[in-house]
Amino acid sequence: MCGPAACIAFCRLRFSSAFCRFTMVGNFLGKFERELDKKSKILVYINISIYLFYNDNYENTRKGSQRTYIERTVNLTMGSYQIITDSTSDLTQELVDELGVDVIPMDFTLGTDAYRDYPDNRDISPEEFYRRLSAGEDATTAQISMAAFMDAFETYLKAGKDVIYFGFSSGMSGTYNNSVLAAKELSEKYPERKILTVDTLGAAFGEGLLVWYAVQKQRAGVTMEELKEWAEQFRQHLHYWFTVDDLNHLKRGGRISSTAALMGTMLGIKPVLHINREGRLAMIDKVRGRRQALDDLLKHMELAVENPQDQMIFISHSAYPEGAEYIKQKIAEKFGVTKFTIAPIGPVIGAHTGAGAVLLFFAGKDREYGLSD
Repeated sequence: MCGPAACIAFCRLRFSSAFCRFTMVGNFLGKFERELDKKSKILVYINISIYLFYNDNYENTRKGSQRTYIERTVNLTMGSYQIITDSTSDLTQELVDELGVDVIPMDFTLGTDAYRDYPDNRDISPEEFYRRLSAGEDATTAQISMAAFMDAFETYLKAGKDVIYFGFSSGMSGTYNNSVLAAKELSEKYPERKILTVDTLGAAFGEGLLVWYAVQKQRAGVTMEELKEWAEQFRQHLHYWFTVDDLNHLKRGGRISSTAALMGTMLGIKPVLHINREGRLAMIDKVRGRRQALDDLLKHMELAVENPQDQMIFISHSAYPEGAEYIKQKIAEKFGVTKFTIAPIGPVIGAHTGAGAVLLFFAGKDREYGLSD
């Protein structure tokens, strides 16, 4: 009903040079011929025809913007690449469905039981996890294996889709390195496909926030290569601030000494931490009292945030919804923010924070802005 010939005729009604320009369009689309089904071809040609019809400035469009628009139209119509992350991103099932991303679950144990950290909490609910953790059961986590990455990536490669993976910080886990090895091996098996990886240098819902922004970019039509380049610059402008209630989990992870954990617990000291430019945890402040620790998160946000009223702010918590709500209300009052997403901290991250943690994520100046070495 609306194939290439009809579109060419349509464009000729607008300007005499349209035929030459549309020939360029046809040549460019030729490489996608086998990947576009009939319905997708119609949508692509309709979108491009409308663009050509209304774009009067031929001198500008012929210099490159026209080709960029065409490529982005194809990307949007085809859904030509799949964004994948892992469950340390703490994306809820609702967000996974909304964003259209895929999440690779990580393994963990609680007591003597083995689980996987799925976005829909099919193995164990956050409430049950933190109840058992607070009761004294130990939790341990494991990296995603190279084989698991290959299985996840290959699902899309076989279907003719390229893949870009946003991974847990290489500064805290060997998981990202396993993704790189898997991508390298699969690139040899599928030379016609592209497999890119992005080290988020982050974790938890902040990693999820980077994925959220990436999907917005994808929907705006950026190519996968453009997305990787953008993400590797923007990641240093995402801020990760959090405080925990139980110092013993930081002690088990080697972040603080046993003596510091004991004295801090006795004195009611709450650490305020962030993730630095290298993607590692760093303790910044030590304050007395839970409420004061939450206020300290807000202090750091005020120092580094840019245009907060235009942002989506992510907040997560481990069995401490009132703490997350307190942060949300303070940010709304102070900065005029209206867009928030609050979610529970998943078991993999929660194994290291314990119950009672609150994590705050936002975009701003450089990640290290205002912090002394």
